[in-house]
Amino acid sequence: METNQELQALLASIGLKEVMVEKDSMDPFNSELFIIYTPEEYLQSERKEMDEIYRIGEKVLLHKTSGLRIEYVTSESYFGDEYTYRLKSIFIITKRGEKLQVTETDFNHKIFTTSKGMISFSEVSLKRLP
Repeated sequence: METNQELQALLASIGLKEVMVEKDSMDPFNSELFIIYTPEEYLQSERKEMDEIYRIGEKVLLHKTSGLRIEYVTSESYFGDEYTYRLKSIFIITKRGEKLQVTETDFNHKIFTTSKGMISFSEVSLKRLP
């Protein structure tokens, strides 16, 4: 992302924010727009066990129409009445299995800008992958 303002605009375009808080089991975003999963790498990691003690986890929100993946570190409040999402990374996984950080998204032309150049939405996997 070029600036924090561009990051905020990208997230807002799909109904998300850099930090979101869930209260009373009400999602802070439209969950119907996303496939939500915990990365396999995280599930197999040593840090997962430590994180559980502190009520921390990781979730990926896979945007169903574009394939954009937004990874959040999640934390549960002491009393369990709030769940906070903090942005960790924004990436895509190509149909070839490459994980690429996204720096810009053009929803009108259906193109992602990544470190490897421009990638069409059609080249992006919409499957839940690790």
